[in-house]
Amino acid sequence: MGRFEDAYEVDIEYNEDYAILHFAHLDKITKDILMDMKVRLGDIYKFFTTIGYECLHIALHEHNVKLHRLVKRLGFTFMGNADGLAVFQYREN
Repeated sequence: MGRFEDAYEVDIEYNEDYAILHFAHLDKITKDILMDMKVRLGDIYKFFTTIGYECLHIALHEHNVKLHRLVKRLGFTFMGNADGLAVFQYREN
């Protein structure tokens, strides 16, 4: 892990249809942490697209505006709401 291992943790769930990220914990966001997240997200995306996935997803509680802003800054696109969750998709151009 890097120097931000105490600031956040992301779990990855995947099956034959999708790969989805979950914030296991997130203490704070700074510019350095955001940059670290972008690098790691890029690495995770490259891995999953190499093995055949088209994109990554993340699902957040509908009303967690702070996390919604964060994932948009990371490059995720809002796809819609389902079962009280806001679903976002990440794909590099």
